[in-house]
Amino acid sequence: MRYIVLVNDGLSSICHEELSSLGVKPATIKIQGNVIQFEFSDEEKLKKLQSIRRLLRYLNIKENIGEKEKIDLKDDNGLAVLNSLSGHSFFVEVEHLKGQENRIDVAKKISNAILANVKADVNFKKPEILIVAYHQDGKFYLGLDLGGELNRRPYRVFPHSASFTGDYAFLLVKKTGFQKGDKLLVGFGKDGAIPIEAARYSSEIVYYFDFSPQNVNAARKNAQIAGVGALVNINKCSIEDLDIKYDQNYFDKIIFHLTTKDETSINELYSQSLYVLKKKGRMLLITRDSFDLSVHEKYKLISEDKLTRGESVQKLWLLEKK
Repeated sequence: MRYIVLVNDGLSSICHEELSSLGVKPATIKIQGNVIQFEFSDEEKLKKLQSIRRLLRYLNIKENIGEKEKIDLKDDNGLAVLNSLSGHSFFVEVEHLKGQENRIDVAKKISNAILANVKADVNFKKPEILIVAYHQDGKFYLGLDLGGELNRRPYRVFPHSASFTGDYAFLLVKKTGFQKGDKLLVGFGKDGAIPIEAARYSSEIVYYFDFSPQNVNAARKNAQIAGVGALVNINKCSIEDLDIKYDQNYFDKIIFHLTTKDETSINELYSQSLYVLKKKGRMLLITRDSFDLSVHEKYKLISEDKLTRGESVQKLWLLEKK
């Protein structure tokens, strides 16, 4: 079966890595910006990918739909999907195209093309099937949606406004170079999205701390809902207590998510992380875009990147202990 996955900015290479680890043949993987096409036989495994936003059964790829009156959707690879719409209600959702009128016009033309091939009904409120048309570089990538926006994890019942959707939380975990077998500490962990994604990936214990009782309770509940409650070791403590809570040179990787109020603790953060982090261990600091980090002499700066999510921009500082 042929599939299309849609990813958010910065996640295509991580998705390629995930697909390869599942056994998807490299020759079938085609990356075009935030769109990745491939062939695979086990659909249920694909739904567990942590880096994707949407998973679609391939229907077709069309150019300049807005300039055509008629669309031919007959395609050997997409016929099975087209036929599966027979007898069902559907709705076409157009993404990444500017202008509401343009999106409505394209959705209408795609709907008419579908109705010209199969007996089905358009349902705007509660369709049985969602068809997604994702616009990128003048092309529309069409597919049958398999689960909605998968990056908005169902376990985030108690979300924190400064936290991350599942795909970006997974990106941050992978940014450190985290691998199965590594010991990871996530500090100022908010609603727990980052350690939960790490635990889902590794199936091993991941460590979390936050000084806010509200955050700790939210993270604990979210981890239980995600099915990794036994794998996320949650502590309520401050940055000053790390050398009491954890052994020296215990962690391979550390992630600290600093909001403005946490930035004043940077000196204590360096002191405590130097104690609990192994030599050559890596630490990722997530800060606001305007924050100017002074790198400690016992750390080496590996990279300085930006993470953009809509209007929100954050800096990612990857450090290695000398």
